[in-house]
Amino acid sequence: MATVETEQITDFFLRLGEDDSLLRAFQRDARGTLERSGLGDDARTALLESRLDDLQNAVVDEVVLALGRSDLVNVPRMYMAPEPEPEPEPEPEPGEPEPEPDEPR
Repeated sequence: MATVETEQITDFFLRLGEDDSLLRAFQRDARGTLERSGLGDDARTALLESRLDDLQNAVVDEVVLALGRSDLVNVPRMYMAPEPEPEPEPEPEPGEPEPEPDEPR
């Protein structure tokens, strides 16, 4: 039984980052570039549909497989957004009285 070799998604990402002509081709025609890439159907679909969780899982699976040890890879599944910066108080117009400070409750 014949097997079909497919490129790993991590290898494709590395080539995309190193090869300007591949990046330009991907930007012009993502579908055609992916079809010629050697990536498997699932990886191509995940890239075309921007399914980030699927892409992250594929990369993690490839790294774990390459290392042979899943205990070395720890991928956070939840991200904490930083607290937004408070907006500065507007400067009073010249000649306006300054507002009273808020009283403690």
